[in-house]
Amino acid sequence: MGWPDLKGKVLFEKSALLGDHDRDEPVFPASTEQPLPSRSQRKFQQGSASVPDLLIRAIVQGLLTEIMLRFFFGFVGLCLLAAAFVTLTVDVTRSVTSGTLYVTSIDEGFMVVLPSKFVVARDFVERHVYPVIWDPVLADILRLPVWLALGVVGTLTLWLGGKPAPKFGFSSR
Repeated sequence: MGWPDLKGKVLFEKSALLGDHDRDEPVFPASTEQPLPSRSQRKFQQGSASVPDLLIRAIVQGLLTEIMLRFFFGFVGLCLLAAAFVTLTVDVTRSVTSGTLYVTSIDEGFMVVLPSKFVVARDFVERHVYPVIWDPVLADILRLPVWLALGVVGTLTLWLGGKPAPKFGFSSR
């Protein structure tokens, strides 16, 4: 008679455990059953995992999501800062070659990149949204230099992608 495991199958013969054989070999019953599924297959078949496994999975996925978001925000922030530096360089080069101060505004940048969409968006805001929003508010914002706007947005994005500040106090370890 063998020692049964939790499912009632014989894993080791009693004589093998007592030293009657040269080595301890698992003895499986001769049957046409399929082999036991792996742990992950059992969880999938049962439709639920244990509470510690779910907690570990949630923690790992949360950490991975946080790491991926920090990486994404850091990457986008660096790209925006690089674009701000390039536009500043273009403005300085134009200013030096022409001998006068030249600043590319956000309005001019949109007109170069998306001319038809910018006009449609401006007309929509003037007609359907409160008209006062366009002239004093958005028109003044669109007069800012492109490098300044890209630099501010890039800095904020890098700040969002940075590591969180350490908690106040000392570690108890």
